[in-house]
Amino acid sequence: MKTNEISGGREIKRALRPLLLEGSPESVETELLSYPLRRVVSPIIGFFCDREELVRWRAVTALGMVANALARENMEEARVVMRRLMWTLNDESGGIGWGAPEAMGEISAVNKRVAAEYHRILCSYVSEEGNFLEHEILQRGALWGLCRLAETDPEKVAAAAPDVRIHLASKDPVKQGLALLFAARTGDHTARPHAEALKSSPHPFSFYTEWHVTPTTVGDQAQNLLQKA
Repeated sequence: MKTNEISGGREIKRALRPLLLEGSPESVETELLSYPLRRVVSPIIGFFCDREELVRWRAVTALGMVANALARENMEEARVVMRRLMWTLNDESGGIGWGAPEAMGEISAVNKRVAAEYHRILCSYVSEEGNFLEHEILQRGALWGLCRLAETDPEKVAAAAPDVRIHLASKDPVKQGLALLFAARTGDHTARPHAEALKSSPHPFSFYTEWHVTPTTVGDQAQNLLQKA
């Protein structure tokens, strides 16, 4: 039984990887929902460490699709997925949690019930008084996750604005750019002076949105915020 389960997981990964690279969101979702939902969770999380950036990101979207379907069937199953992601960010897990905050943001963005229960935990990952993530890459992930939830429900993450705003002074252009995007999506007018100072910044970074990794710059995001402000 155990061998069959492992083999099944490998088969699922072999089937999904080319689809994540070349397929559309619709084709990926159709394939995912053809499997028993609980069995695809582990293979998808495994893609969070894939060598291809696009596969890593699209796996985040894919887990959102699966968790949303699980939540519609049985909310507790979606909670299990969220708790699993949270555990990977816990020091006691022995892991690092690559992709976990991004996935938490994606799942919360596509399912309001999940967002209602877990948005405060997502916000806590950027708070020094909460569950602050020390690793730079995980900080990027938490910022992206907050930006993603802010896209669908900005009120859920508005309380994180002061903590996110700190990253506007970061030397990391990715964190600067994500902090600017977050401010634009949540209507954080307090970030406007920072945006004025960054509007000419040429520093590039890439942002994953709508199935694609999109190149942009810190200056572009600052201009976007100023136009909205």
